[in-house]
Amino acid sequence: MKAGLRALIITAVDIAVDSGAGLYKACLTIQLCPRRLLRWRKTEEDGRKGGYRAQGQRLSESEKDAVVAAFKRPEIADLPVKVACATLMDQGLYTASPSTCARVLAERAVAGRQRKPRLTGKASRPELLATGPGQVWCWDITWLDAPLKGTYFYLYMAIDMFSRKVVVWEVYTKEDGTLARDLFAAAMEAERILPGTLIVHADNGKPMRSLKLRALFDVLQVTASYGRPHTSNDNAFAESLFATFKGRISFPEYFASLQSARDFCMEFFTWYNGFHLHSSLDFVTPQTVHDGVHPDVFAKRNSLLELNRVAHPSRHGGKAKVFGIPAEVRLKHRTSMTAVM
Repeated sequence: MKAGLRALIITAVDIAVDSGAGLYKACLTIQLCPRRLLRWRKTEEDGRKGGYRAQGQRLSESEKDAVVAAFKRPEIADLPVKVACATLMDQGLYTASPSTCARVLAERAVAGRQRKPRLTGKASRPELLATGPGQVWCWDITWLDAPLKGTYFYLYMAIDMFSRKVVVWEVYTKEDGTLARDLFAAAMEAERILPGTLIVHADNGKPMRSLKLRALFDVLQVTASYGRPHTSNDNAFAESLFATFKGRISFPEYFASLQSARDFCMEFFTWYNGFHLHSSLDFVTPQTVHDGVHPDVFAKRNSLLELNRVAHPSRHGGKAKVFGIPAEVRLKHRTSMTAVM
């Protein structure tokens, strides 16, 4: 900073202080450090010599031309700048440092050397449709607290998207693709899934994308589907079931052992599949829908409703209640209004 401007600033601060302003507040107003003001009072001239980089260090235009020519060589053109510089030096040619070469190439707009914008297209929402059991399974892993703080048991669980039946579950001591593979192999055999008929949907966890699990899916012609990153609603059916599971009054603060966790899960999933009157299934159990006997249950209920409606019409509103479930279930979309009775 020029000495004249320094003196002007010092004079302005002195006037403000003489008028009653505090030194700190006067400096703060003009965004000047008080210590810098003290240094200015001691030294009138700026003793700095200027920046380290002198004008004479700049590359001449002819030197820049040499850099561009070197990087246009066929064996160099596709290499990263640092690799290209090292390769040129091995050939006995030094043009400039890698950072300088990068600046020259950017300045000259050499083709292929400009930084390309990263393409980060928005991930699409998964589109899944099920018109019956055994078409789409949603699976996930949730952590169960163990006795020691910071340690967990891991509940693997897969639910049929149409019937809401938990088709397979198990509790392990770790998250592992091999365990997931063995679990799905047993589940698909037990459910008699035919090749090419099943879609398995999950989030982007490491076990879900493990090579061993995907190899099994390739052999059995199972289509793997994945939700968008950090979007739990893309696996809403599994997440909803976990909320029901952990929202039970009997859910413990932690599980004393692996066996106690398995015993609790056995009791819960037995109740859930065979005794829980699911509100999304119009109050029949998941096992009833999975076995395909729900039309008989709904027909009996609707027959009783109709008999009571005829006997006591004043007790029923204008919109007749009809028991049934949607003919199709979509992930994250409204379901069809066509009922299966």
